Amino acid sequence: AVFPPRGAAASPACGAVGAAALDPRTGRCHYPRGAAAAVRRRLEPWGLVSWHGRWYVVGRDEDRAATRVFRLSRISGDVAMEGPAGSVVVPEGVDINASVRMLAQPATSRTARLLVSNGRAVPLRRQGSLVSEGAEGTVLDVPFEDTEQMASVVCAFGSAVKVMAPDDLKETVVRRLRATLDSVSIALPGGAS
Repeated sequence: AVFPPRGAAASPACGAVGAAALDPRTGRCHYPRGAAAAVRRRLEPWGLVSWHGRWYVVGRDEDRAATRVFRLSRISGDVAMEGPAGSVVVPEGVDINASVRMLAQPATSRTARLLVSNGRAVPLRRQGSLVSEGAEGTVLDVPFEDTEQMASVVCAFGSAVKVMAPDDLKETVVRRLRATLDSVSIALPGGAS
């Protein structure tokens, strides 16, 4: 059975991949190969699975002619669908849950050190462990595994949360905030912007 991803954990690719898995047809997407940059991949999706708090698509990787598991949060860019709906046939006896358990790489757990404004970001406070408290706010250590997903969570709290470490999370948050500012155009009185 395919269950559509919901909530903050869902990647931008979820909609297209989920639709393709519900009415199977081939899709093309960018996906990293190990530590290398993302490359274009062609996938016949068989289904979506949530495992250990992450969403995965299971299917046949046409480029490798093998069953593969792609973590949705690692798919970048748009997903381009090909062929008519229903053109992919899920092989008889495929257990997509077992495929995820067998093929999904275990995530590396990391810790974000965050400065949280007093009385703000309660969900992060529940997740994290207290490091110190002061007039500027509370310093928390919060476990995370996916940098992009954690950056999304941090950005959702706006100025109430500041990343102290690690540097790659800090850079990702700054990149996201700059992209948001660049996309916002504010019209000022007198025609200036």
